[in-house]
Amino acid sequence: MSAHEGFCIPLVEAMHFHIPIIAHASTAVPGTLAGSGVLVYSRDPEIVAETMNAVIENHAYRQEILTGQEARKQQLMPEVLEGQYLKALENILCGLDAKTDKESFHERKEDAYQFSLVHNLFAQMDKFSKYNGKFVVYGAGTVGMKLYKVLKKDGPEKELLLCDSYKAGNYDAEAGCRIISPEEAVKLAKEGTFIISVQDKKVMLEMAAFLLGHGIKKEQIALYDRLNNQIL
Repeated sequence: MSAHEGFCIPLVEAMHFHIPIIAHASTAVPGTLAGSGVLVYSRDPEIVAETMNAVIENHAYRQEILTGQEARKQQLMPEVLEGQYLKALENILCGLDAKTDKESFHERKEDAYQFSLVHNLFAQMDKFSKYNGKFVVYGAGTVGMKLYKVLKKDGPEKELLLCDSYKAGNYDAEAGCRIISPEEAVKLAKEGTFIISVQDKKVMLEMAAFLLGHGIKKEQIALYDRLNNQIL
């Protein structure tokens, strides 16, 4: 009489082999049985033995239990669960699709589904559309370069700049642009949006302080969260 079960697969095995179930009503057991089998709310040996005796002696009662277990087993068949899971996940993805900064899709691969959720980074920048359309990726490290290339690919209609304190003046062939200094970026995109790409919090604050000190409003400063692939 288990005191704790996360699902209790032996219950489903008993359903499959047409063995009547008497189980302690603990944790996930009632949910797994879902009205089938027999639940007891005490592990007292006398109470359990009395319940077992009733199942053994009363054949009609025993058959009623087995019928209920068979119905529950059918609900747990892979093809039934697959449809339920797919519907639930599709509802979740439809809700995420309603937000303009995400795209989702799924595809069937043999006996499995692959669900993907893609953050459209450029769509996330619509909240900054009140500015003049110039966007500056602040930081030309590994993360910043990757972010710049993604934004350039997804939104070629917008003017996009890349700035960095240490790499200013260099032309990056991979990114296909010249890296400008933060001072130059402030002059060129005074009313634009600055996306700080560095992930180090101390450096991030230093960059934000520089921008604020050069007349950039806090509403014009965004942060790139690499872990969640989002512009905040």
